[in-house]
Amino acid sequence: MSARPNSRPEKCVLTKGELVVESQNDYEYLIFSDTKAAGFEALDSLSGYVKAGGGISVYRE
Repeated sequence: MSARPNSRPEKCVLTKGELVVESQNDYEYLIFSDTKAAGFEALDSLSGYVKAGGGISVYRE
């Protein structure tokens, strides 16, 4: 599927984005909140601990 200007994706199309954060300071952790990005629904809306690989579990809201 090629992108056209001013076009809408078909229903149930998985979209992927990347957020790059640059900072002058070192942070131990960051928290991002985006309550339903415009027109997008979460694939898995349940919060709780999930396995992140390497034996590490993380809490997802």
